[in-house]
Amino acid sequence: MFGYGPSLRGAGSGLGPSPRTTEREAQYFPREVKFNLKPLPEKMAGWMWYRYRLFQKLRSCNMPPSFVARYIKTYHDNSKDDLKRIDLDEYERELDAKLFDKILDAADGIQYLEHQRRIISECTEGAGMQALKVLDEIYEFNRDQLSTDAQRWIENTSCSSVAQAGAYLAGLKYNLEILNACEQPMSNVNVLSKLKTVIKPYEKEGIYEFSHTYSAYKTRSKADRDAYELIAKLSERYA
Repeated sequence: MFGYGPSLRGAGSGLGPSPRTTEREAQYFPREVKFNLKPLPEKMAGWMWYRYRLFQKLRSCNMPPSFVARYIKTYHDNSKDDLKRIDLDEYERELDAKLFDKILDAADGIQYLEHQRRIISECTEGAGMQALKVLDEIYEFNRDQLSTDAQRWIENTSCSSVAQAGAYLAGLKYNLEILNACEQPMSNVNVLSKLKTVIKPYEKEGIYEFSHTYSAYKTRSKADRDAYELIAKLSERYA
């Protein structure tokens, strides 16, 4: 039966099969999965952005979007040890093996000896998601903590004058980028609502200097209102 071939990893060892690739997804699966990764960052600060770009590369390499979304969700929802017990189907194994190969290429160099050692010793051969979990540990990446801290900053930070607004807008943009990198983006509607709530451009206690920019922005249709574009417009005076 389609998609229920034997697994090379952990067959019958605990968590059972992952959600299977559908026949429709298989019809659109490329003959060869192709993507490349740049060398791994040498510092922890560079990992969050590198990791975010890696997921974007997976989404853009001509595989069915539903398949890629499920693969990334499997990665996020499971620990490294759990991933060893999940039975992937042949299509998931193909992507996982390609990711593993590309991570090894990205870790090629004497400066990555610790990365190489841990991937080889802790991961099943060809297990890209496991290798990515190892890198998260090496770079001390904690998605839940980062996203919680970013959400807390967005929720609790205030701005009551045009003098404070430059730092506020820069901080807001930075923390929104963290949420995006953690695969937990804040919706466009919620960002716009937060901006209006904090800056209060039309109220006495608000930042009236921004009222003109807001008024011009509100003339657009709702479909054309982009939060990041508004942040950029409001930030122009601080460039």
